[in-house]
Formats: sequence, structure tokens, C-alpha cells
Amino acid sequence: MSSLSREKGDTLLTEADRLARALGDLRRGAPIALIGADDGALVIAAEETTDARLTALRAIAPRPVRLAISAARAATLKARAYDGDLARIT
Repeated sequence: MSSLSREKGDTLLTEADRLARALGDLRRGAPIALIGADDGALVIAAEETTDARLTALRAIAPRPVRLAISAARAATLKARAYDGDLARIT
């Protein structure tokens, strides 16, 4: 699993390197961790996930799993993007 935060041994990777790694992982269907100062999120591309992977993520999630899609995808689905450029579905 990729993480956009700095990990031990990542001192030689630039922010652009870590971002490229995370995007590659998402494209392959692997989850990535987005870690902030006070919170974090485990993210996976909806198009690449499977029922088994979603079940496993739900089992380890400390909070309910939510689907977040872009405003463009929401418009395609005729859903409203209430959070600026994201639509969140619980």
C-alpha cells in the first residue's frame, strides 16, 4: 500500500515521486493511505476494486466506508456534488 506521507527509507523520494507511486497503485487497484496531521483516509479506485477487497476494507475500517466520486462522475450519474468537486455516498 502506498502512502503519501514520508516513511522510513523514503527520504530520497520527492513529493512528485510519492504522488506518481500512489497514482500507479490506484490504477492497479491497490489501496493508498492519505495521511494528514490529524486524520487520514484509505483510498481505493472504485473501478478497480472487487467485492472481496471492499469487504476486507470494511472489516478494518474504523469508520463507515464512504464512496467519494468526482463532480464530473456525479453529473454522469445524475447525483449532486454537495462537497465542492466531490460527491460523498455512505
